[in-house]
Amino acid sequence: MLGLLSNIKSNEAWIEELHDDMESILKAIEAERVRAQKMSRRMFIGTSVVAAASAAGLYRAGVFDKTETKERELLENFLSPSEVPLTRKEIEVILYDIEDKDGTVGRAVHIGGNYFITANHVVSRGVVGKRLLPQHRRGYQWDFSSEFNIIAVDKRSDLALLKTNYERVEYKPRLHISNRKPMLGESISEFTFLSGSAVTEEYRLDYSGMDPCNNKKIEQNIGSIILLKGTHLLEKVGKVQDRVCYDKGYGKFSSDHGVATINVFNGESGSPIFIKLDGDEYYVFIGLTHSAFGFKNGIKTPNNPLGYNMMQQTSVGFTTRNAVERLIRNYLAKMSYNIK
Repeated sequence: MLGLLSNIKSNEAWIEELHDDMESILKAIEAERVRAQKMSRRMFIGTSVVAAASAAGLYRAGVFDKTETKERELLENFLSPSEVPLTRKEIEVILYDIEDKDGTVGRAVHIGGNYFITANHVVSRGVVGKRLLPQHRRGYQWDFSSEFNIIAVDKRSDLALLKTNYERVEYKPRLHISNRKPMLGESISEFTFLSGSAVTEEYRLDYSGMDPCNNKKIEQNIGSIILLKGTHLLEKVGKVQDRVCYDKGYGKFSSDHGVATINVFNGESGSPIFIKLDGDEYYVFIGLTHSAFGFKNGIKTPNNPLGYNMMQQTSVGFTTRNAVERLIRNYLAKMSYNIK
């Protein structure tokens, strides 16, 4: 009987502590509501629960899994407005191919931990038989590829968030998405890692092409192909153009998307896009490619490292920060419901 009374008193004390925690949760939710008036209701619920749980000390009590907390911090850091420039060497290790039994079907970028982002249409038919392979490990005898799952999609912006099936020990972002929105006429870059030996001489081709807004006009210096001496990283540069010129033939683009004169080939959807900072060394990540637009115009590319002496003129559609952030925020909101 004494043991039963002791248990009752213990439960009463626990209920009082829980009541205090609930008061803290309600206060935190109200504070979060005021701060997040401009957020969507769905996003508000997710961030409010996390803020409230933290205020009530539930993280310390082990309510949220520690791994989930680390992953949340990783994704929040990825979205952090602080700009973290990357060198070409750092870019090399975040470039991934998505492959099936027939070869490369698209690209992805490693944002850190187990997480990757790609274009949704690359994986929309399922992940069975598909694997992620780091581009700088192509051709190795050891299999560096990994299976993955689709954990979030944004069909409107053609984006998908992927997660590999094996655990990684590091929970730091490999890159951050910049707040920069490329301006009309600004140069942006896409990269591909070339297997084999590094080149002994620098390759650079600056080319002109058809003006998308006026197919009877030739636009000068619309793009470049660059491969620096002693490197494997092929850089394809294009200029940001007015979306209106493409709306006529391809449907309207939202403000979360852009178009640039980067020359691309099949299987490159999901490639990360960068803006080069002052000088030739540092870049910031701004979005991903999701589509390509071909023109009835051939461009000569003598001594092209890819082996093509002629290429069709193309442009790419790409998503900007707003679309990528919406994908991640929606996923974080879903994570907030996984209280154990």
